[in-house]
This record gives sequence, structure tokens and C-alpha cells, in this order.
Amino acid sequence: MRSKHNLVLLGLLIVLSGCATTKQPTLASNSATHIISHGAHISLPTIASGKRPEWLVRDSQDYPAKDYYSVTSQANTAEAAAKKAYDSAYQLLNPEQVSNTGTEQPQIKLAALWHDQNNFHALAVIVRQQATTFLLDQLNSLDTATQANVTALNNSEDPLTKIGLLQTVIERQQLRAAIQKSLKKVDPAKEGRESPWNTRSWSLQMAALLKELRIIPVMDISLSNTTSLTPMLKQGLENAGLRPARSFEADYILSGKLDIEETELDNGYIQANGQLQLILQHKDRKTNYGMRSWALEVTSINAEGAKERLLNKAKRLLTTDKRETIIGIAAQADRQP
Repeated sequence: MRSKHNLVLLGLLIVLSGCATTKQPTLASNSATHIISHGAHISLPTIASGKRPEWLVRDSQDYPAKDYYSVTSQANTAEAAAKKAYDSAYQLLNPEQVSNTGTEQPQIKLAALWHDQNNFHALAVIVRQQATTFLLDQLNSLDTATQANVTALNNSEDPLTKIGLLQTVIERQQLRAAIQKSLKKVDPAKEGRESPWNTRSWSLQMAALLKELRIIPVMDISLSNTTSLTPMLKQGLENAGLRPARSFEADYILSGKLDIEETELDNGYIQANGQLQLILQHKDRKTNYGMRSWALEVTSINAEGAKERLLNKAKRLLTTDKRETIIGIAAQADRQP
């Protein structure tokens, strides 16, 4: 009798042990009915279970590879798995999209959700023909804009304007390369369309133009009795491989200004806020190419210490390589209407 009783207890322990170790996905009773991707509300498909779906192991009959590009993902919630799959598909069609569009991408469908004992699995599909047309339209727009930039580049005689145009076409071709990479994945022909331009020649042209720039650095600051920051800005140009010019030979003026405001905090410390601005102009001061600004903030036990710390922070910024600053301002001028 005792033997039979022991067997019953052993069987009960095995059942309880199995229940304790089996990991089940969390299916909340109030599970979401949609996800939000880039500002758009995407409805979730019905969550399936049971037999492992075909789309997880092979080409699906419902979404054959010749017509659809499939993206799968997994996570410990249905919403997370679905968002990962949809976002990956979205990123494929929008390689450099950073803002929220607020609209659903018509070429993408969140097609299926399935769960096993450990995870949720999601399938997003991209309609190949629609996606190919969508990406080719983007390439056409980029090529048209690039051609207009190249024409302006060939007609310009101002080195800084040329640098701005070169930066713009290089960035556009970098985006084009990313779109071309996506196009090769979704295009049924796997070909896409190669760029007609050689971006390496543009990079070499920009490097040569940067060396020819003759820029005089001039710094003013709003507080009196402070150390001049002009030598720091000059060093920033030198660190970029540029040649700071003297006033009689300069073609451009890089003028900087540091505005400082001091505030006493509740704890008695002094907070100094600074606005550092660099403005790039033609020597005639009639042509403004653009500006770059940085917000600075420090605290100290007294006003003198706060001002000194803020100036040191400004000095570090000014002495850093100013190549990207010059290029960015030039490109900013090119993109203004």
C-alpha cells in the first residue's frame, strides 16, 4: 500500500515540476490591437498557435518569395515582435527616414503572428513590385536633384559655394547607395539601377577646394576683460588642415561670438549659460553662408569660477577640427531657398 502511495506522490511531483519549468508567453487579457511605427497605427493580425507556421521555415504559399520579401522577428510579447518585423521592413524601404510620417506604408503588410512556448513570432511582408516602383521613384528624384546640383557646381566660381554643392551631392549619393542596396533586395530582377556618378572624384575635388580657402578667424565675446578667443578659432582651422588668412588676403570671414549669462541658483552656486556662434561670410560681409551655434552650461561656487569654466569649454570647442563646421555651413547655404 505504501508503495502505491509513493508512486502517486512521485507522479504528482513530476506534474508539478513540469508546470513550474515550462515557460509560457505572456498573453495579457487586454493585449494591444495595434502597434505604432513612425507615427502610424498598424493593426495586429490574429495571434495563432499550434503547428509551426510555414513562413518560419520555408517559402510560404500565402506569401511566395517571387512576389513578397519577408521579414520575421521574435520577442517575448506580440507587440514587440510585430513592431520589430514592421520596423525592419519600413527601414528597408526608407533607409534614412528619421521623422514620423504618421501614415501606413502601403507596400508593407504585417501578415502573421504566432507563438510557441517561449516567444512570439511575427511576419511582415513587402510586396516586391510595389516596393520596386517606390524605391525607383526615390532614385529618380535623387538623380534629378543631383544633376541640378552638378550643373550648378560646374557653373559656380565661388569655392565655398562649390564645397556646399559637393557636400550635398555626396550626401545624396550616399542615400542613393542605401536605396540601391534595398532595391536589389526587393527587386524581382535583383538589379536595381547603379549611379551614373563617381562620388570619389567629388571627395577629391572638395579636399582640394578646402585647402584653397582663405578664411580669417575673428572672435568677439560679450563680457569685457576676457581673454581673446580668436587664437583658439585659428587653431581650430589649422587642426582641420585649413590655412587661416590675414585680413588683406582673406576671401572669407569666420566670425564668432560668445554671449554669457550668469544666474544665482537656490543653493548659492552660480550657473553660467553661454551661446557660442560661428558665422561664415564673404569678405564683403554682404554674403552670409550660414552659421553654427552651441549651447554651453556650467556651474561653480562663484561668478569668476563659472565664467572661467565656461570660457574653457568654449576654447575646447573652438580648437577642435573645424572642417566639418565649414562644410556644414557651406552645405546649409546651398540648401536655403
